[in-house]
Amino acid sequence: MWNSRKIVSHRLPARLGVGDTARVINYQLNVRSGPSTDEPIVRRLDVGRTMEVLDGPVCDDGQLWYYIRSETIRPRDGSQPYQAEGWLVEESDGDYYLEPAG
Repeated sequence: MWNSRKIVSHRLPARLGVGDTARVINYQLNVRSGPSTDEPIVRRLDVGRTMEVLDGPVCDDGQLWYYIRSETIRPRDGSQPYQAEGWLVEESDGDYYLEPAG
C-alpha cells in the first residue's frame, strides 16, 4: 500500500504486524492520511480503542507507523457510527502508544 519509505532505525522494537489487533495505550492518538506528522489528521482514537493492522510498519523520522482500521465507534452524541482508517504511530521518543491486543 505505502511503499515510498523504508524501515530505518527507531528506538523501540516493532511489536505489531499486518493482521494483528492493536490497542491505544497512551494518549489520544491522531489517525493521519499518511505515515508522517506532516500528513493531515483524519480522526482521533482514545485510549482503549482497538484496531486491525492493515499495513506497515513504515518509518518516518524515527517513528513507526501502521495503516489501521478501528473497531466501530458509536459517538455519544448519537451521530453515525464509523470506523477510523488511516495511519497511526506505534512508538515515538522511547514510548509505545499501541500494544498488541490479541
